[in-house]
Amino acid sequence: MARVSINITSSTNAQVQIKGDFSAADLEDLIYRLAKARAQIAPEVPSTREAALEAGVAMMEEDRPSITAAVRVDGTLRIAMRNRGIGWLAAIVDPHTARALGQYMVNSTAEAVDLFTDGDGKRH
Repeated sequence: MARVSINITSSTNAQVQIKGDFSAADLEDLIYRLAKARAQIAPEVPSTREAALEAGVAMMEEDRPSITAAVRVDGTLRIAMRNRGIGWLAAIVDPHTARALGQYMVNSTAEAVDLFTDGDGKRH
């Protein structure tokens, strides 16, 4: 049986106790709960990749993540990326930022890229 206790003890610390056997679903829940706790503790996660590297913040890069995007009723865009270890992380992006991101990606690639299929043409 998996047991997890996460208590924020100050603005800069949390007490975490973890014990037991964890299924994949248990680990996903643990990652989610740890991320929520991390968001409450100072300092904030650096807002740029460069600052994160300078601060020595852990960063997981994935060569071929699954990526999905959908326009929401209010016109914003939901972009979600799947990492094999962390799971799905989604962000809601305003239309202006979505267009700028799309244009940046088009301008930064030498060939057309379909974000919604893998290398074999299979849809995500």
